[in-house]
Amino acid sequence: MKTIDKTTLILSLIILAIAFSIISIIASPAEIRYTWQGFNPWNTVQAVPLMFRRFLKMDDWITYSLSVLIIAYLWWRIYALVKKLKLARGKF
Repeated sequence: MKTIDKTTLILSLIILAIAFSIISIIASPAEIRYTWQGFNPWNTVQAVPLMFRRFLKMDDWITYSLSVLIIAYLWWRIYALVKKLKLARGKF
């Protein structure tokens, strides 16, 4: 059975939070772009269900389930990428 590398898991979570912060900065208006509200990665997390609700018009439970699944999938793929880079470089 494969084991989960905890440092890679935490590093991938940090990378995901940074990516969500960058998306939040890009989507924020110019007045709040470089404030905490502009950097806040939670804005992007809240925007994912809104995207599904706007474009796909589904029930709330399906919308939130898809949102959680897509965020978890992104985290898993970032974890796989970081682990692959870590193995290629020889454990950083």
